[in-house]
Formats: sequence, C-alpha cells, structure tokens
Amino acid sequence: MLRNVFTLTPRSKRLIMIMFGVTVVTLIIAYLYYENYNQADDPRTKDIKQMYGRYNQYVRENNAYKALAVLDSMETAYNSINHYSDSFETGVINTDKAAIYITMALYQTNDEVEKKTYLAIADSSLTRSLTIYNRWEENYAELDEATIISIVEEDFADITHKREKIIERRI
Repeated sequence: MLRNVFTLTPRSKRLIMIMFGVTVVTLIIAYLYYENYNQADDPRTKDIKQMYGRYNQYVRENNAYKALAVLDSMETAYNSINHYSDSFETGVINTDKAAIYITMALYQTNDEVEKKTYLAIADSSLTRSLTIYNRWEENYAELDEATIISIVEEDFADITHKREKIIERRI
C-alpha cells in the first residue's frame, strides 16, 4: 500500500533533482556569503573572540571564578581599543557577569549574606550594562548614516586589511 503512495514517476524524480540542485546552490551561496562576512571581523578583537571560547568552556564546567576572570580580561581588552570602550560589547560582558553572579547566588551558596552580596554585584553589573546600552544608543540613535560612517571610519583608521568590509559590518 505504501509503495503506491511513494511511487516515483519520471516527473517527480526530475522535480526532486531540481530541488536538490537548488538546495545545493543555495547552500554554496550562503557559505560563501557568510564566510566572507565572518572574515570581516575587526582584527583588534581577535584575542577577545578567543577569550569568549574560554569563557564558554568555563561556563560549561561551572567554573564561575575563571569565567569572571576571563570576562574581566575581555572588558579590559575592549576598553583598550578605540571605538569599543563603552560599546555595546562591554554591556554584553556586564550582562554575562550578572548572570554568573545570579547563578552563584542561586546554586553555589546557602549563606544568606553571601547570596545578597552576589545579587548586589549582579544588580550593579546589570545597572552598568543598561547605562552602557543607553549611552551607546544616545550616541548613535539620532545620527544619520553619513555621520555614523564618518565616526566608524575614524575609529577604524588604523585598520588596513579588509577595512571597508570591517567598517561595513560594524555600521
């Protein structure tokens, strides 16, 4: 009975081959596009991207102290690069710190004073994160595209390799 339902006629075989071809072409185009896009990373942040790998590993291992140390290093690195100090990336780092402190308060201690300390630090990190996000938006939300391009081009003046692609991605 199922054999009758799934009988492949020459026409359905041709349709399957066409759909397969379209799928392969689409995947190749997507690969080439995103490969090119992903290579447009700011080379000044390459080490920070590697730190994210260590951070994720420490989170998987439930090693909060090492994860926090890596986040601190990442924030310091971002703050040392023109254009990234007080950028949304540092806001993300502070949000990640808050998540770790909340997790520590919930699962790593039974001491109420310690829990409150962790939650206070988490609150401080989230407040800092919101301040960074709001400042970032205030600085850029009202600007026209030409002004943003000018700012980013100036902040990325020291980059020579794939500069246009990096600037385009950042904008």
